[in-house]
Amino acid sequence: MTGPGEPSAPAGPESKSAAFRHSQLNHTLRVLTLHRNAQDERDGVTPALSSNYLTFSIPEKYPHNRWVEIEVSTNDLAIVSADTNDRNAAASFA
Repeated sequence: MTGPGEPSAPAGPESKSAAFRHSQLNHTLRVLTLHRNAQDERDGVTPALSSNYLTFSIPEKYPHNRWVEIEVSTNDLAIVSADTNDRNAAASFA
Protein backbone atom coordinates (compact mmCIF):
# COMPACT_ATOMS: atom_id res chain seq x y z
CA MET A 1 0.00 0.00 0.00
CA THR A 2 1.30 3.45 -0.84
CA GLY A 3 0.60 6.74 0.84
CA PRO A 4 -0.14 10.15 -0.63
CA GLY A 5 2.60 11.31 -2.99
CA GLU A 6 4.26 7.87 -3.20
CA PRO A 7 4.50 6.08 -6.56
CA SER A 8 2.32 3.02 -6.85
CA ALA A 9 3.86 -0.42 -7.32
CA PRO A 10 4.10 -1.62 -10.93
CA ALA A 11 1.35 -4.00 -12.06
CA GLY A 12 1.75 -7.31 -13.87
CA PRO A 13 2.89 -10.87 -13.22
CA GLU A 14 6.24 -9.77 -11.79
CA SER A 15 4.76 -6.99 -9.66
CA LYS A 16 6.39 -8.15 -6.41
CA SER A 17 9.80 -8.38 -8.07
CA ALA A 18 9.36 -5.04 -9.83
CA ALA A 19 8.10 -3.43 -6.61
CA PHE A 20 11.15 -4.70 -4.74
CA ARG A 21 13.54 -3.38 -7.41
CA HIS A 22 11.68 -0.07 -7.33
CA SER A 23 12.04 0.07 -3.52
CA GLN A 24 15.84 -0.01 -3.93
CA LEU A 25 15.93 3.25 -5.94
CA ASN A 26 17.97 6.02 -4.28
CA HIS A 27 19.48 3.55 -1.79
CA THR A 28 23.16 2.79 -1.33
CA LEU A 29 24.02 -0.90 -1.67
CA ARG A 30 27.21 -2.90 -1.44
CA VAL A 31 27.60 -5.11 -4.52
CA LEU A 32 30.11 -7.67 -5.74
CA THR A 33 31.50 -7.03 -9.21
CA LEU A 34 31.30 -9.90 -11.69
CA HIS A 35 33.38 -10.95 -14.70
CA ARG A 36 32.81 -8.70 -17.74
CA ASN A 37 31.94 -10.37 -21.03
CA ALA A 38 32.81 -8.98 -24.48
CA GLN A 39 29.60 -6.91 -24.65
CA ASP A 40 30.29 -5.40 -21.20
CA GLU A 41 33.81 -4.50 -22.37
CA ARG A 42 32.42 -2.74 -25.46
CA ASP A 43 29.80 -0.92 -23.37
CA GLY A 44 32.33 0.07 -20.69
CA VAL A 45 30.25 -1.39 -17.85
CA THR A 46 30.78 -3.87 -15.04
CA PRO A 47 28.04 -6.30 -13.99
CA ALA A 48 27.49 -6.66 -10.26
CA LEU A 49 25.31 -8.58 -7.82
CA SER A 50 23.84 -7.41 -4.51
CA SER A 51 23.32 -9.53 -1.40
CA ASN A 52 19.61 -9.75 -2.29
CA TYR A 53 20.45 -11.06 -5.79
CA LEU A 54 19.66 -7.93 -7.77
CA THR A 55 21.84 -7.55 -10.85
CA PHE A 56 23.43 -4.21 -11.64
CA SER A 57 25.28 -2.61 -14.50
CA ILE A 58 27.90 -0.15 -13.21
CA PRO A 59 28.93 2.42 -15.86
CA GLU A 60 32.66 1.99 -15.13
CA LYS A 61 35.17 -0.82 -15.54
CA TYR A 62 36.06 -2.63 -12.31
CA PRO A 63 37.96 -5.86 -11.75
CA HIS A 64 35.76 -8.84 -10.86
CA ASN A 65 35.34 -9.97 -7.24
CA ARG A 66 35.49 -6.45 -5.77
CA TRP A 67 33.05 -4.97 -3.28
CA VAL A 68 31.71 -1.62 -4.48
CA GLU A 69 29.20 0.73 -2.89
CA ILE A 70 26.67 2.02 -5.38
CA GLU A 71 23.66 4.28 -5.33
CA VAL A 72 20.76 2.82 -7.26
CA SER A 73 19.66 5.51 -9.70
CA THR A 74 17.37 4.04 -12.37
CA ASN A 75 15.16 1.01 -12.76
CA ASP A 76 15.05 -0.74 -16.14
CA LEU A 77 12.96 -3.88 -15.49
CA ALA A 78 15.48 -6.71 -14.93
CA ILE A 79 18.68 -4.71 -14.54
CA VAL A 80 19.03 -1.78 -12.20
CA SER A 81 21.63 0.77 -13.26
CA ALA A 82 23.87 2.27 -10.63
CA ASP A 83 26.51 4.90 -10.07
CA THR A 84 29.42 4.53 -7.69
CA ASN A 85 29.50 7.01 -4.82
CA ASP A 86 33.26 7.35 -4.64
CA ARG A 87 35.54 5.21 -6.75
CA ASN A 88 38.50 5.52 -4.32
CA ALA A 89 36.39 4.57 -1.29
CA ALA A 90 34.63 1.80 -3.19
CA ALA A 91 37.91 0.33 -4.43
CA SER A 92 39.18 0.07 -0.84
CA PHE A 93 36.73 -2.74 -0.04
CA ALA A 94 38.32 -6.16 -0.19
